[in-house]
Amino acid sequence: MNSLKPKIIYLFNDPMLKHYHIYIGYCKEFANNDFKTEILTFLSPRDYFKNIIKMVGIKKFYRQKKLRNSFYLSIHKSRKMQITIKLLIEMLFNRKIVIILKKIDIEYMCLIKKISKRIILIYENEGDFVSECNYLEKVSGENNKHVIKNYKLNIQKSKEIYRICDYIIAGSKSMASLLRMRYSYISNKTDYMIPAFSKKVFCFDKEIRYQERNKLGINDMKVYIYTGNVLYKWQNFSTNVKLFKEILKRNEKSYFIVLVPSRDLMLAKKYFIDEDIDESKYLVKSVESYEIAKYLMASDMAFVIRDIHTMNYTAPTGKTGEYLATGLPLIYIRALSVYNSFVLENNHGVIEYKKEKLFDRIDDIVRFTVDDRRRQLISKEAIAIFSFESNAYRYINIIMNLTSA
Repeated sequence: MNSLKPKIIYLFNDPMLKHYHIYIGYCKEFANNDFKTEILTFLSPRDYFKNIIKMVGIKKFYRQKKLRNSFYLSIHKSRKMQITIKLLIEMLFNRKIVIILKKIDIEYMCLIKKISKRIILIYENEGDFVSECNYLEKVSGENNKHVIKNYKLNIQKSKEIYRICDYIIAGSKSMASLLRMRYSYISNKTDYMIPAFSKKVFCFDKEIRYQERNKLGINDMKVYIYTGNVLYKWQNFSTNVKLFKEILKRNEKSYFIVLVPSRDLMLAKKYFIDEDIDESKYLVKSVESYEIAKYLMASDMAFVIRDIHTMNYTAPTGKTGEYLATGLPLIYIRALSVYNSFVLENNHGVIEYKKEKLFDRIDDIVRFTVDDRRRQLISKEAIAIFSFESNAYRYINIIMNLTSA
């Protein structure tokens, strides 16, 4: 007999295993609430064999009674057939299926909708292509023509995606409002979920903090951290490095940990070389997503320097939530709608409206400290607001409302 609850399939179309904790978060909560849940991806032979050891580890680590992790070997020409067969089989055993999509091609979405009316499509909208494109068009001194062309193509694709899907999940309340304003035809099928994290991964652990500081040999240092990309102009990595150079002038016992994708390692190091910063004062590294938390715990302040722009206000980075979950004070620009009130109400860091103003606050940055008790308190409050575990009920309510008919 078919279950009254729908089966939930989280479908993505690329080897995004290094960000797996992002995808697994809500899925684990769905499974904990007695939904049959499956994370499903189709990988090219190259990506499949490149990541096979990592995939086996993921399956063991996340093994759970009602949660499956399925990684299928696939070639592009056969993928449509594989998806069709997979979903037809699932329809035999489930009254309804909810498919959550992120970074998926339109052609697959159209195919899925044709298979059965019992399949509900939810699209998780990442970022704001329109605002990002507008930002890049105004950036001078860079050859952005190819990137801008791709953004404009993605804007057109997004319009089609919004029409096809049964529901759209934006990354913030302001992003959901912006989408409704732009596209009136989605006004009744748009909501938001904040970029969340798992409290089992991102938290504050005093013992781990001092173990990691000891391993890195930074026990007597004030440690700053940045996690993210170097290539994306709006993340202001160059400003972070310039600020750190000024911080070093005030306090030579300062250290900067930079965690970036492997493709950005050389570029990140070049910024430090160009600023003539001694290599003993920084660490540039690429790590797996589950390792990031221990570096955050070991650090004392995190850089969150974004321009005041619609794309940052409406589509905030989930990294900020991870920083706060480990109790980290921030060097922060008031650009992120989701986190502004929390950071301001707790006065948790050095806060400004414009990045240029931070250079007048170097002494404040150097002096700003919090003890372990304060970090534990901030961590607890951030987890209560921003974690997967605290927000899963809203996602479950959305799914139940969509499938109750």
